[in-house]
Amino acid sequence: MDFVVKSKLRGDEEIWELWVQDRFDWDTPRKVEIRGKDLKKGLCTLWQYHLRESITPEGHQGFSKFNLWLPSLRSSHEISGELSSQVKIRDWAFGFGERLPDPSGENHDLLELLGKAHYCLIASRQNEQEILKIAEASKDQFDFSRHLSKLIDFSLDKMQEKFS
Repeated sequence: MDFVVKSKLRGDEEIWELWVQDRFDWDTPRKVEIRGKDLKKGLCTLWQYHLRESITPEGHQGFSKFNLWLPSLRSSHEISGELSSQVKIRDWAFGFGERLPDPSGENHDLLELLGKAHYCLIASRQNEQEILKIAEASKDQFDFSRHLSKLIDFSLDKMQEKFS
């Protein structure tokens, strides 16, 4: 059962836009890469594009920078922080050392879990840094997924207590 957050977040009704900025040519204007509805899907899409195009297997920044814009809340979300954690998540989501990951090889379950966890963090007024800390401490993809699931369950329990 999906818990609906009783706050300014509208969850599956939230309209979002994924914006991209070219880091190689800063004079190129930012543009909307994709639009959608459902914040969890938007956050999953943010992670997917960020991990595929913004981080290299060697742990450097790629040529594209993405942010998720929520027009109704006038808020923007991006992924930043410890690159080594981002590389671990990238490897788990797309395969180890893939220069240009093939979208057909994506770990959709992990990307969906990332979107849900990020959603829970935003709903509790936090950001993606907790996800990156979990990745750094995780020994493998399964350990990471288990800890993300615990974060989601804990967050949903706290939100239900708060709004009961």
